[in-house]
Amino acid sequence: MAALPALLSNVLLPTDFSAGAKLAFDRVLALPLADGAKVSLVHVLPKDIPGTLKKKAVDEAERGLQALVDEGRRRRPTARFTTSVLEGPAAQLLAKRALVQDAELICLGRHGRRPVADLFVGTTAVKVLRKTDAPVLVVNGPVTGRYQRPLVAVEAHASAAAVLKTALLALDAQPGPIALLHAAAVPFEDFVVLADGTRRAYRESVVKRAAKALEVLARKYAKRATFEPLVRLGDARLIIQEEATTRQADLLVIGSHAKRPVDRLILGSVSEWVTTHSACDVLVARL
Repeated sequence: MAALPALLSNVLLPTDFSAGAKLAFDRVLALPLADGAKVSLVHVLPKDIPGTLKKKAVDEAERGLQALVDEGRRRRPTARFTTSVLEGPAAQLLAKRALVQDAELICLGRHGRRPVADLFVGTTAVKVLRKTDAPVLVVNGPVTGRYQRPLVAVEAHASAAAVLKTALLALDAQPGPIALLHAAAVPFEDFVVLADGTRRAYRESVVKRAAKALEVLARKYAKRATFEPLVRLGDARLIIQEEATTRQADLLVIGSHAKRPVDRLILGSVSEWVTTHSACDVLVARL
């Protein structure tokens, strides 16, 4: 099979010059960028920095950004690098910048793991997810080259195509099939009493329908890659994490339905949970 084409041509890369941000920088340079791809490096300063300190902070940020541009040009000479220093609320500004420049991807590095803070406040990545319509790639680990073991988690309906298309943006030619996972839930199973035989038949029918939907999706994109469809019954969060661990996935791709707080309150957000808890890189597609 021919290598997947380099599709990414417009990437937004926020940085605070931390170790996590450097991982995100390295990952962007390892992505399948098109010739002439635009990589926009952005640093966001807090609001209301006093005058003398603000000038110093801006100067330091500009020097840091220029150092990244110089490195980027050495490593990806066909890419175009731009820099910006912004001031204000980071998530809001990044979402606005992604919209204005029509970014195909926002790439962020994780800044350590703080379970309590992540639970009640949300990581910067999650805050960006809640405000943007662009796909967001959260980089959690060292970059050794292209992704080798991607796991794409999809629902068994039309939104699956959007998730898969986003996944292919980040993937170069794969050494083997891409795992295509659907975590199936049996509707009303916890509220309706069924005989064992009926319950088993109902579960089998749910799995069969989901498997058929994945097969149709895999055939649709067969010219781009090969796929390994997987259907598992149970809670999506646990199944996705277990499958990622078992397969030693280096990239987990998942869809996110909405930016509206009411959707997170009523439905919860599998994508936010996975983004916060995953050990590997997570790419969140907007649906």
